[in-house]
Amino acid sequence: MKVGDKKTINIPCLEAYGELNDEMKITLPRTEVPADMKPEIGMEMHLTDENGQVIPVLVIDLTEDTITLDANHPLAGEDLTFELELMNIA
Repeated sequence: MKVGDKKTINIPCLEAYGELNDEMKITLPRTEVPADMKPEIGMEMHLTDENGQVIPVLVIDLTEDTITLDANHPLAGEDLTFELELMNIA
């Protein structure tokens, strides 16, 4: 590329963050959520696994009795498109 050139880069989901994985979704009883927490759909939460690793999850469904969380990356299942323009070469 030279200064002023533009380029479109497409990255299919399999080469980016992968496809959505239904195994990364979990439904838990609401009793497992701290009583003072008021989850809402779209809220990001963090779980800690048995090794102490923090896992970000997204609340995707709520009922009176359950909460469903999704640990997929937010861009999983999405093809990525980047519009590039070379502005300068230093």
